[in-house]
Amino acid sequence: MTTARTMPAASSTGPTGPPGQIASSARDIAALLTEAARERRDDSDYYRHAMALVSGWLDAPIVLLDVRSGGRVLELQQIETNSGADDILSALQALLLDTGSSRQPSVRELKDARLLLLTAPLDHARGGQAGAMLVAVREGRVSPSQLLRELQSFAALMMSLRAANETQLAPASNVQRALERASKYESTKELAFSLVNSLAQRLQMQQVTLGVVKQNQVQLEAISGLDRFSAASPRVSLLRQAMGECLDAAAPICADNETPNAPRLHLQYRNECGAAVLSVPLMVDNECTAVATFERESDQAYDAAEVAEIQQMAGSFSPAIHLLKRLDSAGGSAKLLTKARQSLPGSANARRVLAIAVTTALLWFCFGTLSFQVRCDGELAPGNARVVAAPFDGVLMELLVRPGDAVQAGQPIARLDTRELTLERERLQSELVAKQMEISQRLGDRQSELAALISAQAEALAAQLAVAEQRIEQAEVRSTVNGVVLRGDWEQRVGQRVAHGAPLVEVGDGLSRVEIHIPERLATEIDADMPARFVPLADPARAAACRVTRVHRAAEPIEGATVVLAEAEFDAPQDWAPAGMRGVVRINAGPRRVWWITLRPLIQWIQRGWA
Repeated sequence: MTTARTMPAASSTGPTGPPGQIASSARDIAALLTEAARERRDDSDYYRHAMALVSGWLDAPIVLLDVRSGGRVLELQQIETNSGADDILSALQALLLDTGSSRQPSVRELKDARLLLLTAPLDHARGGQAGAMLVAVREGRVSPSQLLRELQSFAALMMSLRAANETQLAPASNVQRALERASKYESTKELAFSLVNSLAQRLQMQQVTLGVVKQNQVQLEAISGLDRFSAASPRVSLLRQAMGECLDAAAPICADNETPNAPRLHLQYRNECGAAVLSVPLMVDNECTAVATFERESDQAYDAAEVAEIQQMAGSFSPAIHLLKRLDSAGGSAKLLTKARQSLPGSANARRVLAIAVTTALLWFCFGTLSFQVRCDGELAPGNARVVAAPFDGVLMELLVRPGDAVQAGQPIARLDTRELTLERERLQSELVAKQMEISQRLGDRQSELAALISAQAEALAAQLAVAEQRIEQAEVRSTVNGVVLRGDWEQRVGQRVAHGAPLVEVGDGLSRVEIHIPERLATEIDADMPARFVPLADPARAAACRVTRVHRAAEPIEGATVVLAEAEFDAPQDWAPAGMRGVVRINAGPRRVWWITLRPLIQWIQRGWA
């Protein structure tokens, strides 16, 4: 199935259903939503109608929805034209993604816009994460806690009704189409060759490449126009690595003239082949089963609508590819598929084919393995930070750097007030001159003992003068290392007194490490040296490989959850990764039995119940 990202630009001021469908009670909502689930068979149509209903019910000018259903990812928006959402849309989307990751509902106040932001996670009725929903409600209607309960009830009803409606639909039609397509080919490779040549011709592409996902790695199956190719050639190897970036991101990646900040490997491949490159994942039940990469003239960029169309066209073959992959591993794929296709309408062989399919599935469930991916929250921390502190008590006159500025060792970064020190230095200099003159006079009068006493006083004044001059020199505070300023925005404290040793700025060496928050229940599965990927929430396309370097075995409460902290380092320096950036870390904990991965949440739930 295809991963489709639908981003409607049209604005709306209320429900889009038939007249009179603005609900005023929970009973009305349930009735209208039930009717929508029964009449609307398309996911996008159903969820848009549900968004219109909740917008009218809660008087919400902004509704965002991120939901995964049947291998598709729908990102829908309903926004009033005068809501001012354009300025905060990226922040709303980040909050929606946070809710989908944390699985925790939330209420936040947006004072400038006088809005309450309500978020609720979405779950499939049969279990498993489905996404999240965000609703912006005008303040002053009812209490935020009641609004949140209403939104959670609506979200649960929306998902359960959709699941019930999908159950009533005949899924055999989708299975039959997949079997009909797959049964025409002897293997995944044969299907791949047919697919890439067909897509290259229909989409007018210079080259189309298809790679199937096996053991969390992309294996190239076919390149349009080529009967055979060498997987060891530098260009093919670079292409395979770029397709691996798309697998990790689980989202389309463009590398054309209008996308200068594409992921590193896609940029390298674009420069190597001199073409506009697009990679799309082909999804089945939220799992990437293959990756397709398209190349065309370098001056032909890809727009969002075209990317969605290409992904939908290529993704229509996802179930067939997925089915052939499974059957390739079991052997006899073409023969089994032919029997299955013939028996779907209800022939006498249906039970036999069903038994074969069930047996194959059970064997794979019991003895097959999958890569166990642990998904955690992460935040970038400075690799090596130095604090530059105030050298003495004084008044902060000027701060010369801001967070993000690059500094060199010895570069001035702040200045303290030296006016009192300057006056003190002039006073000490005058007194020292007077003492030296008095010493000369006493020696001339042969008063050597008195001259020695005055000389001791002069030495004390000279020591005080040296301290004053040293502090005047230290008043221009300088960086001790080369690096980047991490913290130190003291503009509001300019003119105030700072204590000796008070931190003025924090300078890091420019490198970042990943601080990982591992859920306590998964901490025993993570060890040092495991490969991982950091995916920033702000820009998921900028995923970077890293490796776990340390796991702290003591659990700590962070943001209301008990987690075990771990650290990871990037495989290569990342210029786009400043300290403080938040994201998701996917840790590859190695192969596990399919039954273990599937049943582990249930086993843990039972153990918690017995504890």
